[in-house]
Amino acid sequence: PDARDAKLVLLCTKVWQARDALREAKTSARVVALCNGALSLVDDATIVPAVTTHGCFETQPFDVTHAGPGTLWVSDEEAFATLSASETLNVVRVSEVEMKERLWKKLAVSCVLNPLTALHSCRNGEALPGREDVCRAVCAEIASLDDCPCTAADLEEAIYQCVAENAANYSSMYQDVAAGRRTEVDALSGWVVDRARGGAPESAR
Repeated sequence: PDARDAKLVLLCTKVWQARDALREAKTSARVVALCNGALSLVDDATIVPAVTTHGCFETQPFDVTHAGPGTLWVSDEEAFATLSASETLNVVRVSEVEMKERLWKKLAVSCVLNPLTALHSCRNGEALPGREDVCRAVCAEIASLDDCPCTAADLEEAIYQCVAENAANYSSMYQDVAAGRRTEVDALSGWVVDRARGGAPESAR
């Protein structure tokens, strides 16, 4: 179906492709953003942020395999009503407060695990041993931002939980670097640095 006729669009691109994809789709529909770095997109009123643990991978253009079932969290009432019609998405509606917390925790996970696994060519479970100070510094920097609803301890807990659940996995940034593709670092660590405006620990950058 033509995206211009859709009421709701799932945006599953890399974050740096997101705005171009929306322009190309020429849609006025509400857009549910499932990208890493979705916080960098929420200035657009048509964007509905969401967080998911579903696992999938692209086998060829426009051919995606749903490799692992998960959960999709969203706070928007209209988006929830539409998405919950699916029996496979396992959609959970949360409050706006919880949605914001989940987005910031996902940002922290991405800002720590993605760069470390890419820099050291390792799996998620191998990223933190010996680099706990980096994790703490990044979490402190993110928590220091004015609109972050989480403490540094909250963010660290989310990161270690993610590692425990996905220790054998390779991060998306590791895979991008290994394949010579552009990474999402500008919308993750770069976004945090821009928001910090010089007020956060230099070592974390």
